[in-house]
Amino acid sequence: MRFSIVVPVFNSEKYLDKCLKSLLGQSFDDYQIILVDDGSTDESGIICDKAANLNKNVKVIHQDNKGQLAARIEGIKAAEGEYIVFCDSDDMLSRKALNVLDERIKRYEPDGVVYRLRRMTAHGLIKSRKERPFDDYLINNKADLLRFLFSTSDYISMCLKCFRRELFKTADFEQFFKYRIAEDFIQSIFLFENSNSVLVIPDELYYYRSNPDSVINRERRAEKYEVSYSISRFVFDFVKNRPYFTQEDFVSQKYYTVLSIIERLAEISNLPISFEKKTDFFEELKNDSFFKENIEGFDTSALGKNRDLYELFLSSDYSKLIKIEKRRTLFNRIKHHIAGLL
Repeated sequence: MRFSIVVPVFNSEKYLDKCLKSLLGQSFDDYQIILVDDGSTDESGIICDKAANLNKNVKVIHQDNKGQLAARIEGIKAAEGEYIVFCDSDDMLSRKALNVLDERIKRYEPDGVVYRLRRMTAHGLIKSRKERPFDDYLINNKADLLRFLFSTSDYISMCLKCFRRELFKTADFEQFFKYRIAEDFIQSIFLFENSNSVLVIPDELYYYRSNPDSVINRERRAEKYEVSYSISRFVFDFVKNRPYFTQEDFVSQKYYTVLSIIERLAEISNLPISFEKKTDFFEELKNDSFFKENIEGFDTSALGKNRDLYELFLSSDYSKLIKIEKRRTLFNRIKHHIAGLL
């Protein structure tokens, strides 16, 4: 069997039928679908069983709720395909996705392929994108593979990856099951480390639904937009303990961590909460032991246009920080609105 598509499912009855229709409607025929019902309390489990009864290439696993990472791992264990592809249960795959992946695998023989996504509205309207196209490129150096993964958030999601089944690690992940956000980044790190070559292609094979009820949005609200430094701490230790990284790589990780903090500063600034509560969030970021030990003395000159926001954070001038960010957000909304009219 060429492909296994692993789908973690949790309370997604609203969109699951559309997801399954996109997977069952692939123009490629040598594949299986593994649905991992992660303790759903709605009709999702019933929908999964119905799909398996009607389609011989669909397999269902029911388990207690353990989170997406645990569900993915159970799906990987049950997979029979040479390569594994992932899809979240409220999203969809392009009808030609497996055909495109099979063609590229035959041409380049990589350990894995990463591809791009196209965004959808909650109602399924596929949004256009205006990014520059690029040619396929193959990365076949271990350090460069991991630098690529660390340097951009564009390909963190497991749903943008197709890799050889034997490269997936399925043991010793229990410590990461508690993460309901960015857990796929941890999984991707081990996957890339186990690979010798990864092909990056410009094709938009995955359709991502902007769903306010999705796991990531629920967990963001539950965490009240607090930054967890756990993932950054893991990456720092990973870079320190691998022989193919340099001191420059470690400095780069500080830079990417600061950028993630700046993103969170912007999110907190625009939350509909009191100034006092926003101040509490900012102080929590600054007083975290990981920040104090690893990030606080970072050279801000490398931040470019983000420097002013970050320096206001460091100096605790939160009132000015919030005003600047709100102006910036308003300007970007106007700009995007105008662009949509043209």
